[in-house]
Amino acid sequence: MRLCFVIHSLNAGGAERVLSQLANHFSDKKEHEVHLITLQPEGAKSFYPVNSTITLHQLGLNQSDTMFGKVKKLFTLLFHLRKTIKKLDPKIVVSFVDEMNIAVLLSTIFLQKRIVISERIDPRHHSIGVINNILRRLLYPLSKKLVVQGQYIASYFPYMKNKIKIIPNAIQWQKNVNLTSVSKKILTVGRLNRQKDHTTPIKAFANLASQYLDWTLEIYGEGPEKETLQNLISSLSLEEKVVLKGAFS
Repeated sequence: MRLCFVIHSLNAGGAERVLSQLANHFSDKKEHEVHLITLQPEGAKSFYPVNSTITLHQLGLNQSDTMFGKVKKLFTLLFHLRKTIKKLDPKIVVSFVDEMNIAVLLSTIFLQKRIVISERIDPRHHSIGVINNILRRLLYPLSKKLVVQGQYIASYFPYMKNKIKIIPNAIQWQKNVNLTSVSKKILTVGRLNRQKDHTTPIKAFANLASQYLDWTLEIYGEGPEKETLQNLISSLSLEEKVVLKGAFS
């Protein structure tokens, strides 16, 4: 069966990780032919490993800051998405993240494709703008399924209740780990912005640090709140206990 996955990029991020794992899973099954569409320039490297058996289609559509540029990019995106999906003629198209879901559903109107869309964040804490909200409400019912990570997110889409599937994020667990040799660290991973709320684990750790002297908190990610979070760490005198590690390399 030919499958096509669509996402903005394969940079570091939770949605990108889950999609790459999912694409790799199906490509490992010999009966599937897997294609992956991104908006990145041709030759851009994936942050996460992608099987060599997956065919990557990089459309090379850059972001634009001007209103005219954004409108032009939207029509260019819809044109190239429709052209690529029509050419590939996949049995199922799997799209990740709100605005990409909208673009995929718009570009495949009248193509009679089975579209599975996936929300990877709580919409209550992530604004996509008035127009995109209207388009989401109009277009999401055209999909075959909407995948979300929990019931609270599912409740945001009452009009999709017959099409929603709740699937928590998958993890890869390493067996036979010698826990006695593992450092006592708490790790959190996520973009350094307000939506990810890194301030809560930092403040919680501050209440426990004096009781658990051999534990540390490491935060992986980059983003606009880096300086604010570093100032919070300093104000709590946790410089030796809480570390902003940047993005995984």
